[in-house]
Amino acid sequence: PSVGDDLVFVAVGGGVEALSAADGATRWRTPLPGTLVSVTWDHGWLLCANDAGDFGALRASDGELLWRTSLPAALALPPAAGL
Repeated sequence: PSVGDDLVFVAVGGGVEALSAADGATRWRTPLPGTLVSVTWDHGWLLCANDAGDFGALRASDGELLWRTSLPAALALPPAAGL
């Protein structure tokens, strides 16, 4: 799981879900392929990677997929967007 913008982001079967940090209510859910191995919040972005090497960025506020690419292998460490 990852935390940011008063939300808790968790990998769920077939995607990622944003829960309210205050009450645990689901704010949004976005389907993604494969099994997520990394969900990282960074300055309004949610960076997600799966076990097949797909890597994508979602807008953390609403879960809209903004871009996705395929890597030659799954990530070994969580991504870092910047400092």
